[in-house]
Amino acid sequence: TTTYIWNFLACKTNKKSALPDVYKSFKEYKRPTDKPEDILKELHDYSEIYFQIKTKQTDNKEINDKLTDLRDGIEFGAVIPLLLDVLMKYSHQKLGAQDVMEIMKVIESYSVRRSICRLKTASSDKFFLMNKKIDSILKSDCNASYADVFKFLIYSAELPFRFPDDGEFIEALRGNDVYSNDKKTCKYVLLKIEKSYNQKEVVESIGLNLEHVMPQALTDEWRRDLGENWENIHKTYLNTIGNLTLTGYNSEYSNRSFQQKKLMKNGFNDSALYLNHYMRDIDTWTEHEIIERGKKLSSDILKLWPVYKPMHSYAKARDIETVALDNDSLKEIITNRKPQSFNFSLLDTDIEVKSWKDLYARVIETLYANDQYKIKMRKAFAHGNDGRFKDIVSKKEENIGQHGERFWEQLLYPYENIYFRVNKSADSLLGAIKTWFDYLGIDESDLSINLK
Repeated sequence: TTTYIWNFLACKTNKKSALPDVYKSFKEYKRPTDKPEDILKELHDYSEIYFQIKTKQTDNKEINDKLTDLRDGIEFGAVIPLLLDVLMKYSHQKLGAQDVMEIMKVIESYSVRRSICRLKTASSDKFFLMNKKIDSILKSDCNASYADVFKFLIYSAELPFRFPDDGEFIEALRGNDVYSNDKKTCKYVLLKIEKSYNQKEVVESIGLNLEHVMPQALTDEWRRDLGENWENIHKTYLNTIGNLTLTGYNSEYSNRSFQQKKLMKNGFNDSALYLNHYMRDIDTWTEHEIIERGKKLSSDILKLWPVYKPMHSYAKARDIETVALDNDSLKEIITNRKPQSFNFSLLDTDIEVKSWKDLYARVIETLYANDQYKIKMRKAFAHGNDGRFKDIVSKKEENIGQHGERFWEQLLYPYENIYFRVNKSADSLLGAIKTWFDYLGIDESDLSINLK
């Protein structure tokens, strides 16, 4: 299917293209020297791993159960490309079952903590495209292990992808709206707590729903029981973990009083769920009870989803040999480094370059050589140093530095009498390329740079 090819390409290239562009991306992935039978075998082998992931049918029950956990508890699609690599290595006995389990536990803990702490970011799905980065570190460090390098990359991630520590996690658990933010993860967290105390009995999520002990719509009786500060208590604690539980009788509970929820048929007093034992053993539900239950559940949650620290540190940025233009850590990775060559989707081969200025010039030349982009580029040239291309192109040479530096050059002379700003930092030149790509409708992931 298209979705499989999409995940296959993300695994193999560590770049994610838009789903409608999969066919185009696959054509770019296949080199002229690749034999059709080799490509087909590769696609077949990875499709078997993909099937195992989707159906949770590996040869190991623990792995299958953890795959189910990931599917039920987090944004599972974001980690499929990484799992393709992990389980392919497992099938070739390059990783053991415990290595695979450890990796998936780290994924789960990282994802659950970030969800509770409300740290989701728009590009978080790209964060897990790191198997090539892991392989690069493994290649340079013979004592490194896949699982430990993965832990290192997760644990040492900086903004906006940091791994929340215990302090931040506890504060979020006791004060954050964990219900509205992510109902899927919220339900999963409560279900896992329940299963941790009910290990001998199977607890199924089917038929269980999230329940607010203090209801979303307060009755006069609830306002009276909560006291004079009822409005602030309701606003502060309604969707926190301390006020949430699971039940199969959500509609029957409705916004009944706490005593009614306890004593009614199938109420808290009758519930076999561990999560509801706390409510069974008390007579009132006020700010104090919500806080105390929140503390208890927070303690359980910390044990279930700990911080996984690596045993060793590894040279991260320096071990990256290839970086795509859309990499979120691009500036950090290229600092004090020079390009060796680049690969662009319009070309069939890597183009060697000597400097960032040289790379910029070659990209501009490549774009201009394409008739599809040439017409639109000429429109940008017509406006000169104006609009989005301010400080990128100009109809005149503009200023020269105090020591005779040439800030502007005619990269397309004699075809175009237009000047390009070239005396810039590497980050600024790559920023200019991003502006051109945005203007021309080109995906930033189409450009990869090989670093010296």
